Amino acid sequence: MPDEAPRDPSPLPAAGARPPLPPAERRRRVRELWIGVVLIAAVGGLLLLPSISGLTQGVGDSGLFLFLNAITVILILIFGFLVTRNFWKLVGERRRGILGSHLNLKFVAAFVLIALVTTSGLFIVSAFFITQSIDKWFSVQVGSFDHIKLSFLHELL
Repeated sequence: MPDEAPRDPSPLPAAGARPPLPPAERRRRVRELWIGVVLIAAVGGLLLLPSISGLTQGVGDSGLFLFLNAITVILILIFGFLVTRNFWKLVGERRRGILGSHLNLKFVAAFVLIALVTTSGLFIVSAFFITQSIDKWFSVQVGSFDHIKLSFLHELL
């Protein structure tokens, strides 16, 4: 055999192939996968609980109603997880002194402030309208019901 150059034990990745992930990134992705599996299992258990225990009646027996509630819970949990994870990434970037982390923090603070102000305003206005509507609905019905009830009692006596 002619003299061959020794082969490099770490071959180059093929064209279009991704380089291997660092161990810290791999652990993070596995942890996020397990968190997702646990959340899906928990919501699945919550879906099965009412049918097993017989706690639901009326509208709660509807499969569509339970499905939509489960989807809502899953989306809220995913949103909370993503917000928490990104917050801790922002804190980590700031502690390491990464370039642009202070500007990023200012953008996030502005976004949170705008979101809180508009959401709070929407909540206050909608709570006002709902309270007014419910007060009007029940004030008329209760008043007329008491009048009918009292007149019925007078006829019996």
